[in-house]
Amino acid sequence: MEDFHSTFVVCQHWLRMHQSVLFVVCSCFLLSKAQTVGASCPLVMTPSSVVVEYGDAFTVECNSTSDQREGMGWESDYGGTGLIEEDHVQLNIKKVDRWAIRSQCFTNLINGTQCSKHLPITVYKMPDSVMLHENTTQPLVEQQEYGFECAVANVAPVKKVVVTWFKDNMSIVKECLTIEESNEEPGNCTSVFTLSAQKTDNGGKLRCEAKFDFGPMGPNLQPSRSPGVDLQVLFQPFFEKSDVEMVEVPANGKLTLDCTAQGNPTPQYRWQVPQPTQKVESGPILDLKGPFPGTYNCTAANSQGSSIKQFVITDAPRDYTVLAAVIGVTAALGVLLLISGPFIVTKDGTFSLNKGGYSAGQACKPV
Repeated sequence: MEDFHSTFVVCQHWLRMHQSVLFVVCSCFLLSKAQTVGASCPLVMTPSSVVVEYGDAFTVECNSTSDQREGMGWESDYGGTGLIEEDHVQLNIKKVDRWAIRSQCFTNLINGTQCSKHLPITVYKMPDSVMLHENTTQPLVEQQEYGFECAVANVAPVKKVVVTWFKDNMSIVKECLTIEESNEEPGNCTSVFTLSAQKTDNGGKLRCEAKFDFGPMGPNLQPSRSPGVDLQVLFQPFFEKSDVEMVEVPANGKLTLDCTAQGNPTPQYRWQVPQPTQKVESGPILDLKGPFPGTYNCTAANSQGSSIKQFVITDAPRDYTVLAAVIGVTAALGVLLLISGPFIVTKDGTFSLNKGGYSAGQACKPV
């Protein structure tokens, strides 16, 4: 742009002297100069960016799409080529042994201008370790918050690292932060996860993993995982079923009440029964033999609190089917005797089925 301004000043001077023909010449020159500066650079690099592991090799091909050139080459602080009179040129690095590589492909055009394109190069190193640290001692207590730290050691570039936290079927992606200045060389970073302890976390596992995020065009490298941490959470006993159960006395007169509760530490049990003289066990199971209608209370308790479960026992409704059948048959027989009585009862009060065709005390006459 400085050349453009200088040329413009010279043209102004000449225009004062030759305001006719030279005006047209300078105008055309300025227009062509502006088009050259603003024109796009006719270079194509394959690949257009590089992500390479420290110690590996890589090759990039640079091609010119214009025949209006005098030559091209690579300017680089590592593996430059200088000017080559070709329509393509390679940057060939046999072993990457530095963390920052500045390279660009350039071409000299026949109009005297030069254009170039920068090649993004990222050199990475997998972390030496990924460790999960607890900022507290276990067991945890339900409804309280605890901090965990995922430490990623000696990784590059740190700014491309993300940390994913896993707890059972849950996953959360977080940044990996560092107190050091962000650069290309290996460094350390950490990610912090805050857990609000729940009873469902007891017996679960927490872990973290570190992975590079090079964007959609970068390689998808395998993550580095930390060992898992087993979670222990203390919580008040609770019953998976209802806190109140309605129970009917079975036909065999035996009944078992189950007061098993979930809790950490393991709950202790205490029963309250309607008949104080009845033998009561200290465990969650109570076996009963009638009579036992009434309300039975079971208390499950541990260091985190207690919960009460009630069993309301009632007599089962009687089965009147057989009794109704007996009564029905008896009633039917009674009605039958009432109707047939005049025909089968004799004058002397005895029963006879031949009352109409036979007279007592009369002999049979011979024919």
